[in-house]
Formats: sequence, C-alpha cells, structure tokens
Amino acid sequence: MPTRPRLLSLGGRVRFDGREHTVAALHGTSVRQVEDAQAASVVLLGHLLA
Repeated sequence: MPTRPRLLSLGGRVRFDGREHTVAALHGTSVRQVEDAQAASVVLLGHLLA
C-alpha cells in the first residue's frame, strides 16, 4: 500500500471538505487553497490535517 507524502508544499494537492484543492500559499498556521473551480479559501493548518 503506497503511503502519502507528509510534506505540505506550494502546488501540492490536498483533499479538504470532500474536494481536491491546490495549496497556493502558506503563512504561519494558515493555508490558502484553491479549488479546481478557482474558488480560494483559507484554512488553519490544524483543521486541514485533522
């Protein structure tokens, strides 16, 4: 079974709230992510990883 990378970086793909997002910016504990439909959102890192 392949393991997922444990590194969050710009351009990385994450699944959040049931949808795929691209990490657009990292600032402290905030992560700006962009959905494929180009809708941007900011989420706290702890919430994203939970």
